[in-house]
Amino acid sequence: MTENKEHAEQFLKGVDSAAVLHNASTRLHDGGVFGLGAEIGFDPQIARPRDHGSQGTDTTKYIVRGTGQVRE
Repeated sequence: MTENKEHAEQFLKGVDSAAVLHNASTRLHDGGVFGLGAEIGFDPQIARPRDHGSQGTDTTKYIVRGTGQVRE
């Protein structure tokens, strides 16, 4: 949690993960919340390489910006 936008942006860009959250509960981290249907198998520990070359593997990094939301 931080109100400092510069620190938040540095954190969001620096974390190598499939999903990174700013001022939101990590319980908001699943496929249903992202509008992708059922659980989609995020590994919150590491993100796969983000190589956009023809031989590379593309992944999506989800950045969630909140204002203190929690999931009941």
